[in-house]
Amino acid sequence: DIPGAPPGMNAQVTARIEEIITELAPDGTSILKKIIIEIFVKVTETVQLNLVSGDGPTLLLREVIGENTAQTLIESDFTLAPPAIKVDEITGDIRNLEVEIIKDKVIIQGILHKQIFYVDTNNLERHQMEELPFSLFVDLPGAAPGMDVQVHPRIEAIFFNLVDESTLRQKAVLEFFVKVTERVRVRVRLGNGPLFKVEEFIGENTVQDLSETVVTLPTPAIKVREIVAQLRDIITHVIQDKVIVQGIIHKQIFFIDHDNIERHLAEDVPFSLFLDIPGATPGDNVHITPVIEAVFFDLLSPTELRQKVIFAINAVITRTLQVNLVLGEERPLYKLEQVVGENTKQVLVLRRERIQEEINVTRVTIVFPGAEVIGEQQIILRNTFELPVTAIKIKEIKALIVDLTAKALPDHGATVVHIE
Repeated sequence: DIPGAPPGMNAQVTARIEEIITELAPDGTSILKKIIIEIFVKVTETVQLNLVSGDGPTLLLREVIGENTAQTLIESDFTLAPPAIKVDEITGDIRNLEVEIIKDKVIIQGILHKQIFYVDTNNLERHQMEELPFSLFVDLPGAAPGMDVQVHPRIEAIFFNLVDESTLRQKAVLEFFVKVTERVRVRVRLGNGPLFKVEEFIGENTVQDLSETVVTLPTPAIKVREIVAQLRDIITHVIQDKVIVQGIIHKQIFFIDHDNIERHLAEDVPFSLFLDIPGATPGDNVHITPVIEAVFFDLLSPTELRQKVIFAINAVITRTLQVNLVLGEERPLYKLEQVVGENTKQVLVLRRERIQEEINVTRVTIVFPGAEVIGEQQIILRNTFELPVTAIKIKEIKALIVDLTAKALPDHGATVVHIE
């Protein structure tokens, strides 16, 4: 129960296992588990307010650059098969919404998916589906590439007219509310104002990396026209004072074969790296901005293509706080989450589980390549291991460094240690 929480507000739910109590059955064939789960719920309302700066914590806020509303009309004539004597209803929803920001404008593309319910000439209820692509732009002064955009689509109305037994004429009015924000850092003043859920800025760092691969083309090429690279499937993991980032470099390779036909080849290259951010701790929030800086390629032979992708990862670490802030009366406006209420509830779960007859523990040895170290160096090891049997989950992975060898080498007055 959270008094004052109406429908439409934001709800954040956090579940935590407080305790697990186990009891062995008298016959020794099963275990009775008692699990105590604590569920914490916070309800917030999105508001736009100005804040007074001061000597409080530095927050990562979303400054409102602008907002606007645009409408578009989509008309179509649809052929019904079999023919109809009347149309009962047309329902729709907006799918596959894509948004792109250019200078002072927001471009919106998507698909209007419609469900058409009608009665045919045999008095049978029929259904047909129609999908119509659409595109429009919304004027928004101050918008620029790289900013954050939120789009709230709404179907205002769908009008239809049965021109004849097989032709259905339709008009759909779509409305889009667009808000553009930019992440900024603001040092605020704490006080007796409303309670907000905010993110405190902890630290930031950017790291560059170079990925070099040689790919074999399926067909001999006379030239490579273009390579388009994207960073996808990025996951992060925060440890003490560091952020580990893993993902995929997805490349689209376009080349011309000996018949002057353009060919295409896709390549996915995994990457792993880490960023030093003092003050970062497990559980903090991570905001990642990936950038492809340059792509170079060299056709070594008609079938061998060498590629180099230079990319950068920017990571911003924040920590969720709940503080009372002093409000201002001027601009700029910030998009904030004002706390409406929160509550905690505990649940007891009882379950009896039979004891498994067999438990397999698998060990694997990973040998990492030698490295020359001056001072201190960290490396990330990434490997794929094939399990001897099919698994439903991984309980634990323990790692231990063994057989470590080092050899000092003279290097212009410095000590270089070669480690394997």
